[in-house]
Amino acid sequence: MNNATVGKLTYRHVRETLATYQPIAYSAIADESIDEKLATAEKAYRIWMKEVAGLLAECKKLGHDLHSFHDQLSTFEAKIAG
Repeated sequence: MNNATVGKLTYRHVRETLATYQPIAYSAIADESIDEKLATAEKAYRIWMKEVAGLLAECKKLGHDLHSFHDQLSTFEAKIAG
């Protein structure tokens, strides 16, 4: 999987996450006091940041796996080349 594919998947996941949590936050905010609105917005932000942190961890692991595979492939190619 190349970097462009990872970027597209990450972007799609962030958009899907926003599509899920934004309407919930907006509908809840419409019926609340200022303090409740701030608390709801903070909850939505924290949920979204957890999703983003999870995505970043997945991307980091994928990058590590890709580098590890590349190193193994290079070692294998060197053994074959003699």
